[in-house]
Amino acid sequence: MKKDTTQLLFELKEYILFEQTDISVNGVGKKFIEYLNKKPFHIYCVVKRPKILFNPKRLKITNESILIPFDIYTKSGIKSRDFSMQNLSETVDVNVEFSEHNEFIQISSSSFEYPKIKASCFLDDFNKQYPDNNLDLDYELLYVGKSHSKNGEGNATDRIFGHEMIQKIYSDLRKSDPMASVWFMLCDFHYYSSLNFAPSLKRKPSNFVHNQMKKSLSIKGDEKQKLIEASLINYFKPEYNDKFKDNFPSEKHKSYSTVYDSKINAMSVEFGTQDIGRSIYTENTKRSNLHIYRYEF
Repeated sequence: MKKDTTQLLFELKEYILFEQTDISVNGVGKKFIEYLNKKPFHIYCVVKRPKILFNPKRLKITNESILIPFDIYTKSGIKSRDFSMQNLSETVDVNVEFSEHNEFIQISSSSFEYPKIKASCFLDDFNKQYPDNNLDLDYELLYVGKSHSKNGEGNATDRIFGHEMIQKIYSDLRKSDPMASVWFMLCDFHYYSSLNFAPSLKRKPSNFVHNQMKKSLSIKGDEKQKLIEASLINYFKPEYNDKFKDNFPSEKHKSYSTVYDSKINAMSVEFGTQDIGRSIYTENTKRSNLHIYRYEF
């Protein structure tokens, strides 16, 4: 007979991707950091992808269209990709400005103006509607970390700019893959628990059982962040992580002892980038825009 199961579930609720250099663009750094600090981003990932720049030499404007040229700097060489968009002004009198060493573009005319946008973000945004299936543009996960806090109130921005491991990643890539772009992915996970009864039992929990379950599964402070961090490391086994790759979960780890004290049966973590259609991967995991880690205790 199948038993009732009590599960912990963590779903990626919100995330933001950016490069460290983005903070210094046009003096937006202070406002951007203030915005990040207001968000409950406790988990962060360090990922990489090829550098992507615009190539002004291939820009072409006609009355009907604007040809936007991109160069993707992969390990095997530069790969060109051109994107054609409708010219809303229906005239060649269009102003196209490239900035930050051709990393940004701004397009305007007398009849329209597009906001300044980064080359890599341009391609990701377009990919939402018209998937290009370009594997070069996927994100390789290098490291998973969490905010440094005992009560769960810290923010990942406190860690990402001065962390020794991140400095090591930058240093290593300058030698092994100098054209790679290092990105930070700050994450906010939704947490909830559920009690699943065996299919043969047609009953629902009483209010008392429900309240006791809710109380027993209350994970306070930093523990839920540690569970998410350890789960992602154990699943992806990123190159620059050491802990939790092969020894999670374990009753010896006091940092998430509640899962054992509460007799939880299973835990799941859902993590992905379905909204932009790009995949995340490591040497140990296949490319996918949705990864589900599940462990049964």
